[in-house]
Amino acid sequence: MKNNIKDLMLLLDDTNVHIASAAMAELLESDINLDSFIKSIQEDDNHILRKRAHQLQVIQTRRNNREKTSNILKDNNTDIITGLSKVHTLWYDNDTIESIMQFWLALVANLEQNKPDTIDKFAYFLRKTGFKVSDKSEIEADYFCLGIVLEELIGSDFLLCAIAQKLAKNINIDLKIINNIGDFILIDKTGIVLSPRKNWSVSKSLLSEEKPIKYWNSNDLLRLTSTNLYLCAITSDSFRYINTIGKVIADSYDIDDSTFLPYPYSGKK
Repeated sequence: MKNNIKDLMLLLDDTNVHIASAAMAELLESDINLDSFIKSIQEDDNHILRKRAHQLQVIQTRRNNREKTSNILKDNNTDIITGLSKVHTLWYDNDTIESIMQFWLALVANLEQNKPDTIDKFAYFLRKTGFKVSDKSEIEADYFCLGIVLEELIGSDFLLCAIAQKLAKNINIDLKIINNIGDFILIDKTGIVLSPRKNWSVSKSLLSEEKPIKYWNSNDLLRLTSTNLYLCAITSDSFRYINTIGKVIADSYDIDDSTFLPYPYSGKK
């Protein structure tokens, strides 16, 4: 094994990018301690090896992030903002959780400054803040990425519901999320409905009491968000995102590979 690692190190030093890439792929699939290996070459006098170390570190970081996101999609108790931040980085993988949280904390500070203590006042706060629902016919990744939605104030109705539900908890207003004839809305225990698609209108529920209501939890919403990002990858024919996001979703269902994907994304005919 040691001899094999030495051989791969020699290949990493190769000026031919294809040969170096093949060596990196071999290292990433090997059972060595990759973190230790990266540390051993990142201070090397050879600038090419230092460059390869950086490339390996970026790949390893993104791989670890995808693994953490898969685990989050399995967890029914994940904080929705934390989870949506992680899903955001599946698409914008150069963004950081910290940068996304800055937008969130600013929004929470604005909420606490306004102190809306009723659903009507809370709805006014959301309208005043400028949150708007994207058109159903527009499949854009930005509408499913928390950081972009918090910055540009437009997103899918279910993601805006998730944001509103979390904000409402900060002011002791308990809201549940449901899907009503294709639209996501929020509802309190008295049957008052808050509808983001209707400009955050507040009304009395007209839902039938005969049918059981399906409440959407954080796990449901995170899976829906990641699935919509996957759809965006397919519609834009983005090979990279189809594979990376597809693998995260597959791993969250304990599917070990991407053979469920159509050719050429699965690599099999």
